[in-house]
Amino acid sequence: MGQKISVESIPPQIVLLGHSFEEINPVLSSIGIELVKAGYTGKDAVIVSHDPSTTLEILGEAKVTAYAVSKAKRIEIELYPDKAPKSVEFFRHSLGLKTKTVGKLPVYMIYDNTYLFKTEKETVKYKEILPENTPMNKILAGEIGITNQAAKRMGTIGVKLVDDDLFGPTGEKFSSTNLIGRIIEPSKLKDIEEGDAIYISEVF
Repeated sequence: MGQKISVESIPPQIVLLGHSFEEINPVLSSIGIELVKAGYTGKDAVIVSHDPSTTLEILGEAKVTAYAVSKAKRIEIELYPDKAPKSVEFFRHSLGLKTKTVGKLPVYMIYDNTYLFKTEKETVKYKEILPENTPMNKILAGEIGITNQAAKRMGTIGVKLVDDDLFGPTGEKFSSTNLIGRIIEPSKLKDIEEGDAIYISEVF
């Protein structure tokens, strides 16, 4: 009672997400894994997904295809689990951030410095988004909001590049908006277009 034990997994987990091809290539070569590059392959490439997805499958095939995007499309965020625990849990679950270090978030609308996103996973079908951490007087540029169930577009995720004292990050009134975090560098969104996808990494 009160003692601690150390647990080690064998084989160790192969972690590719968030790394560059240059970082992982020598590591994979040393254990006999062939790397196939896909997507963007420039010097600032960041791996955002790979196939197979698990360590055992990669080792079994001795080959992995890693898909990368430019570093500009990797967005770092800070979440507010203490202020909006259920909404943050919804966000992490929808993007797969509970098990992965990078999550995909498609852009479906851009207007007036407002960026709206909808997750690929239809989490709204089986999870509630009750009002929590709704703004009072103003939202700040870069703050991430989710439309709660007080509005029809529940589950919509939004960010604004300017402060706003009338509407939340998703364009809804404050009572329909849950603030869940902030983007570290909101200016990265300026080159993003409708139909694109950004890739989210959480900063702790």
